[in-house]
Amino acid sequence: MRTPSLLPVVREGLARYLIQSAGMHKAARFDSIYRLEFTDAEEISAELRGYVALASASGLVKPIDGEFAPQEPVTRGEAAEALVRLIRGI
Repeated sequence: MRTPSLLPVVREGLARYLIQSAGMHKAARFDSIYRLEFTDAEEISAELRGYVALASASGLVKPIDGEFAPQEPVTRGEAAEALVRLIRGI
């Protein structure tokens, strides 16, 4: 039996999960073609930049006062809202 992760999901991780679920992960791998204009863009993990760009541009994960806050833990409510947006097709 697999033990569930006790680590919180952070915003850049949520972006990855959502983009993978939407089937857009191949486009996210071309991270160098995306421009991130968040004030904290340098804090976004290099391998997740494409996922963050797609998730924010599509409205799945919304910025917070001009920041993406990539390492900020996601609440259950935020995750639920993002999942509903994904299911509804934004």
